Amino acid sequence: MIVWKVPEERIEEVGEKLGAFPQISHCYQRPTYPDWPYSVFSMVHCKSVADAEEMAKQIQKQVDVNDYKILFSSREFKKTRVEYFVEHEFNVEDPITVS
Repeated sequence: MIVWKVPEERIEEVGEKLGAFPQISHCYQRPTYPDWPYSVFSMVHCKSVADAEEMAKQIQKQVDVNDYKILFSSREFKKTRVEYFVEHEFNVEDPITVS
């Protein structure tokens, strides 16, 4: 994930540019905090740290945002494809039990 410190007045512009990259699977505006100034998050999938760093540099040149960080996943807890047309039903109030 690449997080970007985007000035408020450029969030719409930068978000649209990031969303147009085929390498970016997700792009979101997020709230900022005094200790976390990154307002736009984008997800990329790479095979190595070097590939991710190079991709971030290439994207940065296009969106012209100099302050960004790359956050690497350290552990995967769940990965499923999005189900747009779900055949089964579920109840949000059903308890989640952990064995």
